[in-house]
Amino acid sequence: MTMNQDVIIARIIAASKDIFACEKAIVTLTRVSQSLKKKYKFKNKKKSGCSYFVRLSMH
Repeated sequence: MTMNQDVIIARIIAASKDIFACEKAIVTLTRVSQSLKKKYKFKNKKKSGCSYFVRLSMH
């Protein structure tokens, strides 16, 4: 099942309010939507607390 990229993005942001909007997940999703990188400019790529959520949301 392929989810709409807006749905994926919305779920990640909703699930990562306490993790600086999940930088690593956003970086991963730049392949889905490069405009996302421009909209949310994250520099810290060390945190990976939401990487698991990216996998779940893309199922």
